[in-house]
Formats: sequence, C-alpha cells, structure tokens
Amino acid sequence: RQRRSQDAPTAVVGFKEWIFSHKAGALASFAAATEYAFATVIQRDMSQGGVRLHYGHPDVFDKLYCMTRGGMSKATRGLHVSEDVMCGLNVLLRGGRIRYTEAVSCGKGRDMGFNSILAFETKISTGNGEVFLTRDFARLTARMDIFRLLHFYHAGLGYFVTARFLMLTIYTQAWSMAVVALSGAGLSNTNLLLLIQIGLVSSLPYLSQLAFETGIVNTFVVFVQQLLSGVIAFSIFRMQTTAYYFSHDVLYGGAAYIHTGRGFAYRPSSFVQQYASYGRSHLHLGFELGLLAVVVAAAGGFGSAASYGALMWAIWRVGGSM
Repeated sequence: RQRRSQDAPTAVVGFKEWIFSHKAGALASFAAATEYAFATVIQRDMSQGGVRLHYGHPDVFDKLYCMTRGGMSKATRGLHVSEDVMCGLNVLLRGGRIRYTEAVSCGKGRDMGFNSILAFETKISTGNGEVFLTRDFARLTARMDIFRLLHFYHAGLGYFVTARFLMLTIYTQAWSMAVVALSGAGLSNTNLLLLIQIGLVSSLPYLSQLAFETGIVNTFVVFVQQLLSGVIAFSIFRMQTTAYYFSHDVLYGGAAYIHTGRGFAYRPSSFVQQYASYGRSHLHLGFELGLLAVVVAAAGGFGSAASYGALMWAIWRVGGSM
C-alpha cells in the first residue's frame, strides 16, 4: 500500500527570509519585494500543498537521508543547471517530505542593479525551462492527483507559462487592433484587464504579506512609493525577460549558470551594452508595439483622441516599458 504523505520522513526544512538590501535604491526594493513574497506567503502555500521544492534558500537538509538516496548532485551541467530545484525533485521522488517553518528567520541580500536582477531572472527562467524537460519532473507529476498537480503547476511551471502567454497576448492584440483599424472596422476597449494583470494582480501576495506584518498604512505608503518609482514598468520588463528566456530555452536549449553578483550597481552601462543585452528580447518588441500603436492612430476609426487613449494606453505602456 502506498504510504501517505503525512507519514513520509522530513528530509528538508525551509525557513523564512527577510531581505536587508531593500533600502539600496528603487531596483533593490523591487527585487526585495519579489523575494519577500516568494520566501513567505508563497512558500507557505506551497508547503501546505506538499509541492514545495528547494530554491537555494536557507533550508536545512537531513544529510544522512539525502546521502543514502542518491545524493544531491546531477550529471549534466546544462540540463540540471537549476540544481536546487532538482534536489527538491529528488527528495519528493524518493519518498521524502519538504516542510516550511517561520520559527526562524534568516537575513539575505538580493541583487541591487538592473543588469544583475535581470541576469538572475534569466538564469532561473532558462534553468526551469530545462527542469520541465527532465524525466524527474515527468515522473513526479505522473504520480500526483489532479488537485496536487494543479497546485504544483501554479507553484512552478504555471508562472513561466503564464508570463509567456501574457506577453504573447499583448503582442497578438496589438497586431489585431492594427489589422482591424486598417480594415475600417470599429475598435473596442479591451486593455484594462491586461494592465491590471501585469501590474497589480502579481503584487497581491506581496501586499497581503506586508499588510499582515506591518499594517495597512505602511503597506499603502510602500505601494505608492514603488508606483512612483516605476515598479509597473520594471515588472513588465522583467516579465518579458522571463517569458523570452523560458520559451527560448524550451525551444533551443542553452541554459547555463550566470554569475550575477550582488554588489552595488554604481557603473553606468553604454547604449551598445544595453542593446546587446536586451535588443532582441525587449527593444525590438517595444518598437514594434509602438509602431503598431502609430498605425492604429494613423488609420483612425476611434472617434477622438480620448477614445484612442482609452483604447491604446496599455499597448503604449507595455511598449514604453521595453
């Protein structure tokens, strides 16, 4: 008879984190906010559903348990570049249990520069693209019931797939609007939900946890400060990074470890360096969305400037963020 998960031995125990680098600038606060939400309310939810893995956070391992069940290392440097996630898969496949507790809190510094934050996002996106192609992932998901499988999808693969489809939806909608405008047909406003999904819904876990720990007033102040600092534009740029590199790795491979570094970002980068890093993945898309918005404006058919603004503001917002 299959042993129930409640009776499985505990092999890994994870702890809460607090990010002490959040005051080192706007970008540092954005990165700290994302990590703060992931290391508290999201991991708490994953642990309750039995789908939490290991993510390079301050987890304590049962050394004897792991050593006597194949160890923690993998053979392929490219396929298993996300060795922390693979370690969590090993534990679950071998009958272990991964818990999460908030009795102990560990301090941690996050990336504080634009390039280092996005390099880290690139690393986890390509690494997870490889994870979802492994036999370990297929074997684990094949043994889950539908409810745990959906929870596992939401906690891992769903984040990257959603980012890809969301950016693809915006791109498709911009082209559809341009084609409809050139054909002379009427246009309707369907952009509000997209921007809410990009900028606000993804912030709810962070805001709820922050309100729980520091109060509603402080949460409102922090949220307004981040809005004024450009968090929506940065979130859109970061989501495109996730979407592009995840889909690129699934299609073509090429994942590798990226050393990001977590020091202060005090050296400016030239336009050539920025274009070489983000031209193909971000800048080309931004210019194309802007061009499509101009085509819609030139084609007309929306009545007034106010109607055009209500219709295309989300497309301009996404294109400008790139």
